[in-house]
Amino acid sequence: MKAFICSYLTKKTHIAGRDNDEVALVNYIKEKWEEYGLDTVVTPSYNVLLSYPKQEDSKYVAVVTSDGNEADKSQTKELVIDPEQNDPDVVNPFNAYSAAGEPVVRRKLCG
Repeated sequence: MKAFICSYLTKKTHIAGRDNDEVALVNYIKEKWEEYGLDTVVTPSYNVLLSYPKQEDSKYVAVVTSDGNEADKSQTKELVIDPEQNDPDVVNPFNAYSAAGEPVVRRKLCG
């Protein structure tokens, strides 16, 4: 099973619901499971609502000081550790179901 997963499923970046060779991936899994002896393998279709980030417009979270300067901010892209990760199909980090806007938190010091 480990060889099956590592051989094909993790070779190419893919995110649920995207067209990145999804049909090829589903067919590969179906064929392998049939090859392994599963009696019945079905591949139903689903209409799924998923959100995806805009690759060209990465958002970030920042800590903003009272004078409007960004004291700290999150990364807009994942750090590339291995050259194979440097792929345009890699999705930037995102929070899938968060509302748009600019939340503000007023820090209060106790004491």
